[in-house]
Amino acid sequence: MPVQVAPAVEAPMIRLEVQRGNARVKLEWPVQAADACGAWLREWLA
Repeated sequence: MPVQVAPAVEAPMIRLEVQRGNARVKLEWPVQAADACGAWLREWLA
């Protein structure tokens, strides 16, 4: 009996590309951890 496997569902991601002076950051962060992403970004921009 053939078994059907459901296709993998990619988790939603926050995608950012930020430049500050000579520093450039490109990141992907899971939406489930949006609060941690915001905290990291605030710290990086401080």
